Amino acid sequence: MRRRYLYQTLDNRSNAEEIQKHGPYECNRDDAWLGRGYYFWDSSIEAAHWWGKMKDDGYIICESQYNYDSLEYLDLVGNTEHLKKIKDIATIIKDETKQSVTVPMAIEQMKIYTDFSKQYKAIRAYPIKSRKNEEDKIYFIDKNVSYINLDPPIQMCVLDKSFLIDNIFEVIHIEKHNKDHLV
Repeated sequence: MRRRYLYQTLDNRSNAEEIQKHGPYECNRDDAWLGRGYYFWDSSIEAAHWWGKMKDDGYIICESQYNYDSLEYLDLVGNTEHLKKIKDIATIIKDETKQSVTVPMAIEQMKIYTDFSKQYKAIRAYPIKSRKNEEDKIYFIDKNVSYINLDPPIQMCVLDKSFLIDNIFEVIHIEKHNKDHLV
């Protein structure tokens, strides 16, 4: 088993003890990119800090872990078979509705028409162009636009908390913003 770290970024409401006891916290917003679930940054504490810096009152970062070798997550980052499943569903939806298809729309259809809920406890995705981390780009050759992102902001949406190893969830960073110095 290869353990990988996950980081959840939360608003700092001066409630670190409560977060430690009751976390992780679920996102149930209608515009959640991968649907309802517990959102984490996969392996990148830098992405967790980047997200936290957008919060007005500061932020708290919590750490958890998952088994990278698990077959219990839909991997839309590195598994081409899983990407094809989403593509096939998206094509069916598009052909039937003649409308554009979103990632959460395709995932919800997978949940309805496949054994998704029995098979997967999490979804892993790389939302391209979500974080502009220019310092982490390394180009293949000069004068070409193709590059590798050395710290991609990969998200993990955990649907079932049993996916997390040993229910590990620890507050590891607390940042308080001074509103007087925010522009």
